[in-house]
Amino acid sequence: MGFSALDYAVLAAYLAGITIFGAQFRSRYSSVSDYFIGGRNTSWWVISLSIVATETSTLTLIGVPAIAFATYARPEQGGNLTYLQVVAGYIVARVLIAWLFIPAYFQGEMLTAYELLQRRFGTRAKHFTASLFLLMRPLAEGVRVYAASLVLTAVISGPLAGVPHLWAWSIVIVGALTLIYTFEGGIAAVIWTDLIQLVIYIGGSLLAAWQLVHLVPGEVIIRSTPRSGMLHVGRVPKATQDHDHVLKQIAADLVAANFDVPLPEDVMAWKYRKLISNIGNVFQALVARNGDWRPLAADAEAEARRVLDEAGIGYISETEETAARAAGFTMKSVTGVPDSVGGSTWQSLQRGTGNIETDYLNGEIAMIAHRAGMAAPINERLAILARRAAAAGAKPGEMSAEQLAALLPR
Repeated sequence: MGFSALDYAVLAAYLAGITIFGAQFRSRYSSVSDYFIGGRNTSWWVISLSIVATETSTLTLIGVPAIAFATYARPEQGGNLTYLQVVAGYIVARVLIAWLFIPAYFQGEMLTAYELLQRRFGTRAKHFTASLFLLMRPLAEGVRVYAASLVLTAVISGPLAGVPHLWAWSIVIVGALTLIYTFEGGIAAVIWTDLIQLVIYIGGSLLAAWQLVHLVPGEVIIRSTPRSGMLHVGRVPKATQDHDHVLKQIAADLVAANFDVPLPEDVMAWKYRKLISNIGNVFQALVARNGDWRPLAADAEAEARRVLDEAGIGYISETEETAARAAGFTMKSVTGVPDSVGGSTWQSLQRGTGNIETDYLNGEIAMIAHRAGMAAPINERLAILARRAAAAGAKPGEMSAEQLAALLPR
């Protein structure tokens, strides 16, 4: 899975745009001093954000979450928030630098930190520190650039999978463009392009975090024992001998996953029995424990049975379903999990997904009724109320049983 044509266009436009933007700053300089210190007219908050952008990289965005959330044999290796100690050190260091060193820059005409070291500790200290920086910084930045190239290669490969050493080409291209705008625009170009890139990756990180909330699977709570559940499997129309082996293989796989899997001749009768059983899900979601909604659920289920009966749709009786379930599993409490945690419809409101399954439960009863020339006012109204609650971000139990009863037709 790689980039689309639009993705490539956006990437190319960004690379070209950031290079042109950075190079434009060359027209602002009238001296070497302006080139290195930007004329001392850049806002403090821009410089601050630029420093943050400089200190973060691909390793920060990708490596730190991996270290924090992975599982390691020893706590000091990761799997916790130990890395936050580094961030705390950054805060302390910035306070000390602002207190001890920044005033010296404004008192003199120094362009680099090495001039300050020369004045305080002599030429040898300056040369040693500069040499150490020139040695260690390329090694550190080399790791960061290489890591970024691997990420970029993984993202843009696909159509470019046949290009040899794609990671090296990404380093060459990005490095060349960065060199151009840095050389042409000086320190101001570095500051402002850093700011733009900070905004982009912070915005992207927030968007990714928002997506993860909705895409990462939640915890699965199984309240049944000894089987995890029951799934009736069959073909529609009814199965023929030629397809029995397919059904048996599916059933065998599900049984291996600890499910009870009957193979009824008419699976649709079980489907409609399940539909009736789930009619009450909407009450658990809308009302939860805010009142006794069981009489309302009984009315909705009675309407559903009437609609199916008049439409000529057969379904398994409640007695037969109860007996089948009792033979496969019984319900139990789960340690550490309150019984108030509801089913799938309840979870849709609790997670705030914006959608809800009731269109395929109460809504299906309403659809069958309309197709047969009947009305199912209770279930139709329930589907509408559930859809509105999901769209509004309502949580389970925000409506009382009395309030819901007042909104349902009688």
